[in-house]
Parts: sequence; C-alpha cells; structure tokens
Amino acid sequence: MRHFLQSEAWQRFQQALGKEVISQRGHGWSFMGVIEQPRKRGGRLNRRLYLPYGPTCQDEIALGEALQAIRKIANQKKVVYVRLEPIILSGQTIDLKKYGCQPNKHPTQPDRTWVLNLAKDEENLLANMSGTNRNLWNTHKNKGLSFQIDYDKTDLKDFLAMLHAMAGRKGLKTHDDSYFKTMARSLFPEKDAGLAIALLHDKPIVAAIFFDDPVAGIRYYAHAGSFEEARKIQANSPLLTFLILDAKKRGFKEFDFYGVSPPGDELHRWAGHSKFKRSFGGVDKEYLGTWELPVRRDLFILAQVARKFSKLDLRKAPSSPDRLTSAANSFSSLDVPPGTSPSDKTVFARADSSWERGILRKSSKPLAKASGSKVVFKGIIKRGDTRGGKATD
Repeated sequence: MRHFLQSEAWQRFQQALGKEVISQRGHGWSFMGVIEQPRKRGGRLNRRLYLPYGPTCQDEIALGEALQAIRKIANQKKVVYVRLEPIILSGQTIDLKKYGCQPNKHPTQPDRTWVLNLAKDEENLLANMSGTNRNLWNTHKNKGLSFQIDYDKTDLKDFLAMLHAMAGRKGLKTHDDSYFKTMARSLFPEKDAGLAIALLHDKPIVAAIFFDDPVAGIRYYAHAGSFEEARKIQANSPLLTFLILDAKKRGFKEFDFYGVSPPGDELHRWAGHSKFKRSFGGVDKEYLGTWELPVRRDLFILAQVARKFSKLDLRKAPSSPDRLTSAANSFSSLDVPPGTSPSDKTVFARADSSWERGILRKSSKPLAKASGSKVVFKGIIKRGDTRGGKATD
C-alpha cells in the first residue's frame, strides 16, 4: 500500500501550501510529486521534482514504466533532477543504479521506521510494551492525566506553544507556525489528521499531531510538543499509548511511529528517541532509501559540486529561511528537527552569482568534459564517475 505522503490528503495539503503538485498513475504504479526550488540561494540549480516515498510500484516492471513517465514530466517541468523514494509492493530488491539513479547518502525521509501491528487485543498490546510504559498507563489517572482528540483546534495555539517550548529546551528548529496551521486547516476537517492532547488537571501539557490513513489502515505518529511539566510526570508515554489504543478501537491495522535509527546504533542522533519508540512493541521496516535521477546532467553536476563546496562553510552559515526545506518533510515525532538532510539545506556563497547565471544561460552547451576518473568543470575538479560521479549529498 502506498505511503501517506503519496495520498490525496497529502496532495491537498501541498497544494494549500502553494506547491505545484503532479500526480500520475498507470498499470501497477502511481506517484505524487512536488516541484521544489529554493527561493534564493542556488535555486535554479536545485530545481527538482520530489516524490516523497514514491513512486509506489507493484514490481520492477511497473517501476520501469513509472520511471519513464517521471522522466517525461521532469523534462516538461525543466527540473534539474528527480528525487525519489520508491516503494515496491512485491518486496523485490531492485538496483536502482541500472535505471540511472544515484543514491543519496542523506535520506530526505527516514529510510527505516518502526511499525506496530494492531491485530492483537488491547491486553496483549499492553503486555508487549515495556513495564515502564504499562505502569505509566495504568497510573495516569491517579496523577490527574486525561486525554482527548480534537479536530477543531485549527489555530493550534496550545500545540504551537508546546512545540516552541520543546524546541527552546532542546535547541531544535521547527517549521513555521503557518506550516502547521495550513496543515490543520487542510487535514483536520476530513479527519486525515488530528490533535491528541494530554491534560494535567485539565491543563494541556503534551500534544501530538497524528495522520490517519483509512485506505491503508495506518495511523502515523507525526509532530509532538510538550511543556516542562510533562517531563516531570513522563506524560509523553501514556499519550502515545492512548493514541495506539485509540487507533486499535477505530479499526486501524498498524501504528507507524515514523523514523527510527538502525538497531544497535547507539551513536545515531535518533538513538534515544528510537529506544523510546521501540519500547511500545513492534518491528523494523526498511525502505529503499532516497535516490536521485539526473535530468539535466550538466546542471546536476554543477549542483553536486556546489553542494560539496558549500558544506565546507556550512558551520559558518546562519540559519536562513532561504534554505530549502522539503515540502514533504513534515514528520518530527522524534522531537528532533524535521527529517531534512544536509542537501535540503544547501547554502551557496553567493545567491544567483554571475558565474551561475552564465552557466544557466549557456546550459544548452556542454558544461563539463570527462577525462579518466575526473570531471573537469570550469577549473573545478571533482573525482568520480566519468558520467558525473555519485551523488555527493
């Protein structure tokens, strides 16, 4: 089944954000994509078609047909490359390199998630959670905790206050308030998303936005925020248990915790949050990861070189709204910044510089020539494949 980020609901949200959305389907395949381009720095070099967790394909034959359609649209829309994250329903292991795709070492969406099967009854679901989680759930009423789900609070006043409080404690960067408000206005009325709230003596202290996909039968744990009081009584755990049991009662088949680190990787930046998610029971689910399909190979090479050199000054670069944030990169249930990769925060030394404008004006002419294992590019030498090398971001 296709991912929520390929659903009609997500398409509606992207359109409400003012994004150009493209969708197509064929025999055994479908996809929804968004045209993305930074507003300033290096925008034209990074113009791309992004398919979050897409395309969805029945098998490799369907994938080949989908990629043909994607290439055609990409050329029509004059993008430099396509960023895709295929889901193959048959479970086939496919080498995307033979289709001209290059792996991105920094996935845009998590390439691994944690999924809980809700087929078991409530008693067994609780039994498979950690003892701490069971205890926190069994004693939550004694602490004055209660829970509710709301589809009407589209101003998200309490949620945003909690999100900012949490971000301040942990030094995190979140989406703008307008992003979440647009999400609520787009998804709450049809109950494609909702707000779960934990109240301590009727005062909201923890809140989480979740996504419901009744077609796939999956509930996703998305964004979460909390006040300091919630940490003292560990209110996050019983709120998550409430969301799981509520999903069970509403007939959902799975609960997707969205994004975890590889098992045993204690140094991963999500290690602590992943341990918390795994304490509710479930199994790992891996995706094929993020890949890039060059469309304008000359500009794609230039973009790769620019990304590589811009990373040398990334520490010095101030936070800027001009950095590209993926239109589909929404999930932050990890209480970490949205899952953007360094490539989504490309910083160029100069915005729309003269050399970039010159390159773009002459983009119909060859920009690089291959020589041995080097690609020579206007005085810059990038080692790699004679066709342009592997993706460097």
